[in-house]
Amino acid sequence: MKDDAGEHWPTCLPCRQHRYTLGIDYGELADSTGFIIYALKYADGSRDQSLRDMHQYKILSPSWGSRPAISEEGQRIRTLLYVTLRDHLPRLEESAGPVDLITQVPSTSTDPGRDPQALAAAIESAVKKLPGLAPYQGVLGVGQSDSGTSRSLDPGRFPVTDPDSVAGRHVLLVEDTWVTGASVQSAAVSLRRAGAARVTVLCVARMLREEWKAGNYLTSRYAEFPPPAPHFPVF
Repeated sequence: MKDDAGEHWPTCLPCRQHRYTLGIDYGELADSTGFIIYALKYADGSRDQSLRDMHQYKILSPSWGSRPAISEEGQRIRTLLYVTLRDHLPRLEESAGPVDLITQVPSTSTDPGRDPQALAAAIESAVKKLPGLAPYQGVLGVGQSDSGTSRSLDPGRFPVTDPDSVAGRHVLLVEDTWVTGASVQSAAVSLRRAGAARVTVLCVARMLREEWKAGNYLTSRYAEFPPPAPHFPVF
C-alpha cells in the first residue's frame, strides 16, 4: 500500500492506533502478521466471494445434529489454512524460529445457528494432516465482559486459560477475519503477558472496503504488485 507520495505505508491506521493504546506497550503486540486472502466489501454493500465465505463458513448445516457436515465455505477455509501452513509456515520459521504452539482467537458469537468451534476445527484438521507441525491447543478463553462487538484493544477480552503452555514459546495465533485487528491484537497482548516469547498472527482474511483508499489501491492493482520488499516481510 502506498500514500500520495508513492511511499509504502508501514502500518494501517488501526495498527498505528494499537501502538498508542493507553496501558499497552508496543512490544506486547504481535511480532508479525500475515494474511492469506483479501476480502472485499463493495461500496454498494455487496461482498466478494471471499468475504461471503468468511461470513458463512460458521453457519451450521441442517444435518449437524446427527452427523457433522462441513459447508462448501467451510471446506474452502480449511483448504486455505492447510495450504498456508504446509507451504508458507516453513518460510516464517526460517526467519522467526520454530513455532511451538498453534492456537486461535476464540469465537464470541452467541448465534445458535453458527458453530463457535468452526475455526478451531479447521486448524485441527490441518494440523492432523501435516506431521511435524506444532501442536494445536485452545489456550484462550472469552472474558465475561466481552460482548463480541468491541473494536477496542483490551487483553482482558481473551484471558489465557493455561499460562504454562505458552510461557517461553513462539505461538502462532490464528484469526479468521481482520477488520480493525482489535480482537487478535487483544489476544496477542494477553499471550505476551502470560509469558509467550513471540506471537505471530495468521489471519485467513483481511477485510477491505472498496471506498477505503488502501482497499481500492490493493484490489485494483493485484496483477501489478512486485514481490514484497525485505523490510515488509509476509508469509
